[in-house]
Amino acid sequence: MVPTQSRKTTRQHGPAIRALRKKDGYEVQEFANMIGVSYSHLQNIEHENKQASEEDLNKIARILGVPLAAVSREICLGSVAA
Repeated sequence: MVPTQSRKTTRQHGPAIRALRKKDGYEVQEFANMIGVSYSHLQNIEHENKQASEEDLNKIARILGVPLAAVSREICLGSVAA
């Protein structure tokens, strides 16, 4: 039997959130207040040090006026043998 190759992926929220926040002209502290988190928590999310909760992601998408998928980016980590 020949092993098949599949791609391992992960989702990153931080870069997309940061880009959309900046595009809309929000400062970090202002945006953190809008979604109900601390400045440092938002910074940790944007820099991928912490995962955003589903609730936070929904708030962020709603405030930015974008679909939930827009605040998430799928990253390919390479091929793995299956």
